[in-house]
Amino acid sequence: MTIVKVQLPLVTNIAETPALVYGEGHLFMTQQMLDSETLKAMENDVRAFFEAAFVKGKWKIGKRVAYQDW
Repeated sequence: MTIVKVQLPLVTNIAETPALVYGEGHLFMTQQMLDSETLKAMENDVRAFFEAAFVKGKWKIGKRVAYQDW
């Protein structure tokens, strides 16, 4: 598993906007929609870190982990 940063847009007027998801050093940076479990785990944060695996051009996001300093 890799640790990824998931970041929601800070400002948007679009109801459903993809999040920016990437590993340390901007590894495999993608824009993708988040599932309801990931959104719930984000709580009210615009940025959070998760375990994830890069599969077929997209991050499969797992459980939330502690803040990473990168």
